[in-house]
Amino acid sequence: MIALLSLCTALAAAPSTAGAADDSAAVYRVAFSGARRRVVHIEATLPKVGAELRISPEGAETVEGRWSAFFQDLRAFDLAGQPVELKHEKDGSWSLSRRHAGGLQLTWKVDLQHDRKVEHRFGIDEVPYFRDDCVFIPTGALFLAPPELEDALVEFEIPDDWSVSAAWPPVAGESWVFAVADHDELCRSVVLVGEHTEVVVDAARAEWVIAVGEELAPHIDELADALMRAADEAEILFGHVPAARYLLVANRGRGTGGSARVGAMSLVLQFSPGTPYDHMWRYTLVHELVHMWNGVTLRRKDLRCEWFAEGVTDYVAALLLGRSGLADDAELLALLGHQLTRYRRAQGELSLADAGAQKHDHVDLIYAGGMWMGLLLDLELRQATKGEVALEDYFGTLMGEYDLERPYGLGDLEKVAERLGGGGMRRFFQRHVRGEQALPVEMYLARLGLEAGEVGHGRSRHFEITVRAESTEAQDRLRFAILGIE
Repeated sequence: MIALLSLCTALAAAPSTAGAADDSAAVYRVAFSGARRRVVHIEATLPKVGAELRISPEGAETVEGRWSAFFQDLRAFDLAGQPVELKHEKDGSWSLSRRHAGGLQLTWKVDLQHDRKVEHRFGIDEVPYFRDDCVFIPTGALFLAPPELEDALVEFEIPDDWSVSAAWPPVAGESWVFAVADHDELCRSVVLVGEHTEVVVDAARAEWVIAVGEELAPHIDELADALMRAADEAEILFGHVPAARYLLVANRGRGTGGSARVGAMSLVLQFSPGTPYDHMWRYTLVHELVHMWNGVTLRRKDLRCEWFAEGVTDYVAALLLGRSGLADDAELLALLGHQLTRYRRAQGELSLADAGAQKHDHVDLIYAGGMWMGLLLDLELRQATKGEVALEDYFGTLMGEYDLERPYGLGDLEKVAERLGGGGMRRFFQRHVRGEQALPVEMYLARLGLEAGEVGHGRSRHFEITVRAESTEAQDRLRFAILGIE
């Protein structure tokens, strides 16, 4: 068991890292104890504290107090060692009766019981989870900080046979010490801690840390190759890479899924690479990769844009799979057929915009409907501008006008499309996003020289999409330019 530095020692001693010599930098010290390391001990030295301390705004939504419900023995002291009262608010934040210009010292524990007590509706990687050789932790489960936090250091005290994989840049010359820019990076990322396997690769002018548990260790090169190929294509599509360093965590699990956070992606794979189900993990990987642009860097203002954040991300993932060669023509056509089947079963329930508020009940409409909306938007922009504007330009404009501090809303998506498309796009949104009118998928497939047909009976009834025998040369060129399908 690793014992955390005592509060008395923390108050008396200077921080242990070179970077911490700067009094303006906050320092977090993290250690593990207990069975399977389920208890995390944290000390924080905060030189600057305003009126409140906040946890991540996302995660553990089904528990009162969210992440803070698992915090224990939270105590605060001023630099003279005097206790400071913290008032726990309903939203999981803590308020202070006054500002503490000299800073604060905090100590608390986190009981990592989230996988047992939190309803993780969209995958185990929404919460901390355990494997025999490692512990996966969304950092929102660990940390609280002043909203105005800047320039922090996070120090991990771990056993000699452990390591820490993080999206944060490591501090040169220090063991398991990382530099964190702000509250967002501290509380909205992930770490993998334990005896796992890590490789670091370069792609798209960024550094990518890939960390996997023992079950996927034999396949880490396949994951790295897919990530590098997709990242290079993503850089071309989006025009730039938002950050210099990213983390991808992958482990085996009961189902296949993923999530994205600031600078980090996580995958849970039901099947290892090298099986007939390769298309599933590749699609999931590329979907989460696209979120580094659409979802993390470019953020929605409210749930009425969930179709864009998730469904259009699915569309861009399909583009990248085709353009990178991670999916062949048959796999891409099968994917499109599957998405059309999902959409037709869900369409008519309510509008794409309204479905976002009830994501758990309308997953197919949001993801599959949003995917087809991405294709339709792409083709409409191309047609309206005679090929001068495509979805790439749409994303470029959005990222130029909206960012972490200025999230986009549904009206913003509509306004930018109207401006780039030269008019007429507002009616398109009114019918198919705000309204419940079905997307004319077959008409748009025809523009790509594709056609959809229903096969099977009863519950096995589904759509298959094929290249039309009479596909024209112009349609072939457009289809290849967008999807990479010949």
